[in-house]
Amino acid sequence: MRMRPTLALAAAGLTVVGLTLAACSSSSDSSTSSSASAPAASASTSNVLPPIMVEPSQTSVTAKVGDTIVFNVASPVGTTAVASPEGIVTTSDGHSDGSADFNPGAVAVAEGVTEVTLTSTDGTVQKVTVTITNASAAADASSDPAMVALCDQMVSGSMSPEDATALAESKGYVARTGTIDGEPQALTMDYRTDRFTFEVTGGKVTACTYG
Repeated sequence: MRMRPTLALAAAGLTVVGLTLAACSSSSDSSTSSSASAPAASASTSNVLPPIMVEPSQTSVTAKVGDTIVFNVASPVGTTAVASPEGIVTTSDGHSDGSADFNPGAVAVAEGVTEVTLTSTDGTVQKVTVTITNASAAADASSDPAMVALCDQMVSGSMSPEDATALAESKGYVARTGTIDGEPQALTMDYRTDRFTFEVTGGKVTACTYG
């Protein structure tokens, strides 16, 4: 029986410009992945982060206003996502478009704490406490001229992520890789104003986000 790919992004109804779409199998035992990403308006100064992935074992997640959260579930189609209280995130249910299965997800729209209840068609329930913080700190980091200049140097120099990390660390910063060829990598959800997050394509750094 052929498994359809599961797109690790929220279902229809979440319109987020420039989000990276991560594809993964709905089976936890065997999976294949593919990806596609919308082009950023400015490669070196893009502030679009990969979606935050929530695994079935997680009971809490922290995100910033504007972030997208994807709930990776075993059986996406028909899994509902309901937030209580409402108004902190907008949710979308898992569904299929005929060629791919979409995980349920949410977009952070306001500061606060809410609980998202995921209910699958077989009655399995997962509850995730979602804490949303303000995105202003991220904006402050992205306007740091020193970090922007370093990112420009990394991108224009077609640096490998290893060389870019070494450059960042030599200037007192830290770095990590957020996406490789459009596929989101596992990331911690803490925020640091001295950290670069790289987008890597073809083995080269093509963009940076900050925090």
